[in-house]
Amino acid sequence: MRNLATSGPESLWQYVFFDLDGTVTASHMGIIRSVQYALRQMGRPVPEAEALMPLIGPPLQESFGKLLGGDPDLAREATRLYREYYTVTGIYENKVYDGVEDLLR
Repeated sequence: MRNLATSGPESLWQYVFFDLDGTVTASHMGIIRSVQYALRQMGRPVPEAEALMPLIGPPLQESFGKLLGGDPDLAREATRLYREYYTVTGIYENKVYDGVEDLLR
């Protein structure tokens, strides 16, 4: 194994990884709209975007479980509907944060 302390600065980093969601891009609108779509398709009340922000991050089934009273079957169906919207539309409702493109370049 190479001792990084004695290597030149040009060899310290071979790769740099960035988290996409919330770091490089603002992906929350696609996620929130996907949740809203799933709830609407299920005939459930659809909260405003701001109220759904805390659901971003945890696993979908867990988030939908909280929204749907803990019923795992409903959570699975909501997750399926979420993905139905997200894979076609929600994934593209994503915006690169200002300055990130220049940073990466």
